[in-house]
Amino acid sequence: MLSAGIGAQSPGQTPQFRGGIDLVQLDVSVIDKKTHLPVRGLTVADFTVLEDGNTQQIAAFAAVDIPDPPSPPVVAGKPVTWMRDVPPDVQTNASAGTPDSRLFVLVIDDAMIPQEPWIIQQSKKAARSVIEKLSPADRMAVVLTAESKHAQDFTSDRSRLLAAVEKMKPGYAQYFFGWDDYTPPVAGPVARGVPAPPVTTAWQPPVQTDGDINAREMSFNTLEAVAATLMAAPDRRKTLVYVSPGIPINPASASQIRLANGSGLTSFEANKRLVAELPELFRRMQRANINVWAIDPTGVAGMAAIVTRAIGSLGLRGDSQVDPLTGMTSRPNPFTGKIEYGLPPLVDEYGRFAANLDLNFLLTAASNTGGRAIVNTDDVEPGIEQMFRENGSYYLLGYQPPPTDPPGTLHRLTVRVNRPDVEVRTRSGYYTPKPDKGSGLQRDPTPSPVSKAVADLLPSGALPLQVALAPVAWTPPAPPPAPGSKPRKPTDPKPDAGLTHATVTIVLGLQRPPPPRPLADTVEVQINAFTPDGVSRGASTQQAIVAIRQATTPEPVHYEALSHIELKPGRYQLRIAAYSAVSDATGSVYADVEVPDFAKEPISMSGVLIEKTPSLPSAPRTTFAAIVPVVPTSERDFQRLDRVSAFLRIYQGGTNPASPVTLTTRIVDDHDIPVVNKTEVVAPEKFDAATRAADYRFEIPMSTLSRGQYLLTFEATTGGATAIRQVRFTVK
Repeated sequence: MLSAGIGAQSPGQTPQFRGGIDLVQLDVSVIDKKTHLPVRGLTVADFTVLEDGNTQQIAAFAAVDIPDPPSPPVVAGKPVTWMRDVPPDVQTNASAGTPDSRLFVLVIDDAMIPQEPWIIQQSKKAARSVIEKLSPADRMAVVLTAESKHAQDFTSDRSRLLAAVEKMKPGYAQYFFGWDDYTPPVAGPVARGVPAPPVTTAWQPPVQTDGDINAREMSFNTLEAVAATLMAAPDRRKTLVYVSPGIPINPASASQIRLANGSGLTSFEANKRLVAELPELFRRMQRANINVWAIDPTGVAGMAAIVTRAIGSLGLRGDSQVDPLTGMTSRPNPFTGKIEYGLPPLVDEYGRFAANLDLNFLLTAASNTGGRAIVNTDDVEPGIEQMFRENGSYYLLGYQPPPTDPPGTLHRLTVRVNRPDVEVRTRSGYYTPKPDKGSGLQRDPTPSPVSKAVADLLPSGALPLQVALAPVAWTPPAPPPAPGSKPRKPTDPKPDAGLTHATVTIVLGLQRPPPPRPLADTVEVQINAFTPDGVSRGASTQQAIVAIRQATTPEPVHYEALSHIELKPGRYQLRIAAYSAVSDATGSVYADVEVPDFAKEPISMSGVLIEKTPSLPSAPRTTFAAIVPVVPTSERDFQRLDRVSAFLRIYQGGTNPASPVTLTTRIVDDHDIPVVNKTEVVAPEKFDAATRAADYRFEIPMSTLSRGQYLLTFEATTGGATAIRQVRFTVK
């Protein structure tokens, strides 16, 4: 049940926290009230955990301190931004499973964010600020509640996260609250010349159909899915950053009794369902140990002005008062004095009522999960900075709850610290878990280790891996003519003319302790490709037998398995798992790749394939023989005596004749000083007539480079279109 106890950590040791599934796990922030900074250096003896007022024995404890992300070096008063902003083209599983690798899910509620330029700007500004503050070990996913195709799975690549934010296009919710479908009640006969009074003597649903039902459910269902997914994450700080005006869920209205034939029953039932499922949403978040930090991008004005303007635009001349709890509209009949319900409201009152529903949802989500709500402010930056301060130093606690409670029981939690003038932040309670309902589908009871590794939420670091990906378009050689077939005429179309295959080359780097004798490792590799919204787009398996020489130094031995997978143009996440027979271990690494539309884009480039001499042991060596004329490596750390070259393929899509391409090759060091900067023209005749592609090879001048980090950039331009590829590397 418990594989890590509460012993003291030695200095510099990374704390480990592994609690069984039947432990209640808490991450606790302790903040000094005066300085608003985290209180560090506490031990298990400083904490007291109370469940429903009863003291619990702490069975697992870890203190986590995460350093601030390093600032880029400053040269001549300017920061060297590429050191921070350009991601490595090689992705690893090095930080998998460590508590200092925090998980963030940035949920941008495009379903509920209104189509208001200032609010959209504030939403993106807040999201960008959160991304900029991530540490190199953090992993974040960007989730959109409406347009899931623009989502970004967990990555530490800031450029991909920022790109997902920029694609956000809100405006699904109109905030009419059904008044756009309002039909005035029918009046009975009256005397001539006397205005007909509305006949509404009993409370009825105020509207017919609320067009925002789907938008609310998209937002709510996304939060449910995120909570369910994060329950599978290992023990670490998990933060859900929810950029949203909130979901206007109305608990008071749901408790009212409505007539079965009411015209607004659809809206009423939808709200009632969300109210009923709200406790389960918080239950999932608490089980997943998620802190929700809600950021309201509507500022001080809130949603009141938005709703007021939206309903006012309908032209309804309402004068009914709005009940601040239920939203029920009422007024006295000017003729009879009886109270009438369900008539159009005073729009400013209804705007304030709706804004309170939104605000209450944000506050409730934060308080139930140990996070905070950044609301009622036009400047969310201080709140975001506080979020990272609290997430930068915290404590993981676990205890075993009493086993006799029935499922679904709510328990109140209190965590105390024996320090004066501190604020303790953690979730306020939890529900006894209900047994998970099976789907009824038959599942493989014994999945293979590599199948399990690609199915987990996060990569497994049990086997150290790194991967270099490069999308490449190519044309396979024409098959030999069949026996007895007629000779091909010069006027016949060429078989497989043009670019017929788009392939992602995969170089998977492994390492192991130095072997005392030569050996061969059998590496099984499984590759699964998924679109940003989780749709499978292909899989492949590969077995590589890599011969490893006897070690002559105590350094780890590095070797590589080569593979590839064919994919259509688009964005993908490749989940790659490998089993090493020699190490008897399985690991996985998840990597993002974008396959250009080589045949259509005016100018595009393959990924950069780095070749090194002397090369690492790799297999199968013929994997890329028909695709590219190099055997690439995933290594990006080189010695000055290494011979290192970069290969890429330039493409001109479309049907127009090939034109000259200006290719600029630059290398800058970690002080942003250029060490290579050359421009040349790739002439049209260099492009193959059928594939419209030209190969290019660049020898990196290793012997002239000092120790340090470098950025290699290729920029190809023609006719106003540009393609860029970048590679970071280090000279030891």
